[in-house]
Amino acid sequence: MMNLGEFEQKLQTLLQRVPFQPFAIELDDGERWLVVKKENVMYLDGPTGVYFGGDRFMAFVDYQNVRGFHMLEVAPTT
Repeated sequence: MMNLGEFEQKLQTLLQRVPFQPFAIELDDGERWLVVKKENVMYLDGPTGVYFGGDRFMAFVDYQNVRGFHMLEVAPTT
């Protein structure tokens, strides 16, 4: 489990990367939510963000339920 400071710092860093690079949010139960575009996550600061997935899926992302963040491998553009 991450502490609040780690969660805030890592999520802000990932969302502010230019150009944006996809990543996954791994939850404590092992489930992973893919963030393929910046609009998949709404986050300002604090212990909770909002994740928007496919098929109108929306869920709160609380730092206490996050195991970690993982960069996704993407093919280079030509």
